Amino acid sequence: MLCEEALRLVQDALNKGHEMRRQQKRYFATRTPAALTDAKNAERRFDDALDEADYALAHNAPRPRQEDLFGGAV
Repeated sequence: MLCEEALRLVQDALNKGHEMRRQQKRYFATRTPAALTDAKNAERRFDDALDEADYALAHNAPRPRQEDLFGGAV
């Protein structure tokens, strides 16, 4: 059974995947530099979310957060 946080991370990755495809379609329709930048940023966010979801599925827990030297999350 998957933990709730792992399922949330998978859903987040799916949502970011949909956003990425929307931005890519916008770029291919307009071919503007701004649309390309948005599409690349959306792809980067999707890749990051997919990595987090993959980790959560493999370990049935979210990736531990690294703390900075002052005690806050990085």
